[in-house]
Amino acid sequence: MLRVDRCTGDGACARVCPSGAISVVGDGDGWVWELTDARCVFCGLCQDVCPSQAILLSNEFEVSVRDVADLTMRVTFTSSTETPT
Repeated sequence: MLRVDRCTGDGACARVCPSGAISVVGDGDGWVWELTDARCVFCGLCQDVCPSQAILLSNEFEVSVRDVADLTMRVTFTSSTETPT
């Protein structure tokens, strides 16, 4: 889970992710944070390295879906607002 109120777009989570499940990309006025659960190996490295403690892992997850797109969480951050998509 991403706590959007704490995410600073640092990108440490994406750099440490061994499966490439997380991406953090600057887009001029802010950044886009994306997690693809289909690639996540639930190692917890992203949670450990996040400087703002914006990532929380839990034992509650669902990876059985009909459409792989349902396993992707994308949050677009701009100046002081965020828009989950």
